[in-house]
Amino acid sequence: MAQNNAAQQQLYAQNLQRANFENAARQQSLQNDIAERQMPLNEINALRSGTQIVNPQFTPYTGANVGAAPIAQTMQNAYAGQMNAYNQDVASNNAEQAALFEFGKAVLPYLPFSDRRLKSNITRIGTHPLGIGIYEYDIFDRHEIGVMAQEVQKVLPEAIHIHPSGFMMVDYGRLNA
Repeated sequence: MAQNNAAQQQLYAQNLQRANFENAARQQSLQNDIAERQMPLNEINALRSGTQIVNPQFTPYTGANVGAAPIAQTMQNAYAGQMNAYNQDVASNNAEQAALFEFGKAVLPYLPFSDRRLKSNITRIGTHPLGIGIYEYDIFDRHEIGVMAQEVQKVLPEAIHIHPSGFMMVDYGRLNA
């Protein structure tokens, strides 16, 4: 938008300078025409009366002062526009990420992550009535007991939910049903 405004202002300034230049040229042309018209009359009058011929009085040329195109300013405006678009894109992505994390925080107490890829120090300590293992493991710097989402998915897929991050979560309420 700023680039467009700068370009329109530049075009307006150029058109204004051109119009001023054309007006000055037209005025000078009119003065030349008047001088040419008056010269023969001046000569005839001088011959008739015996007076000196009056030389025409021309005004000096005052041309329009045309400055260089503001290319540097145009480039700065273009760069500022690109940076503004980039910053808006980053802000939009940050807001989207924040919304996903807020969603994750809201869902996390009810549907904990149980994806095997997130766990470490895994030890099987028992078997669930569904025939899947019950494990002790570390996840997110906490020591917990639970199941592996990949095993639950094979026997009870409706208890599995995929987080936007791609990791699996288990609805433990469905395991006890």
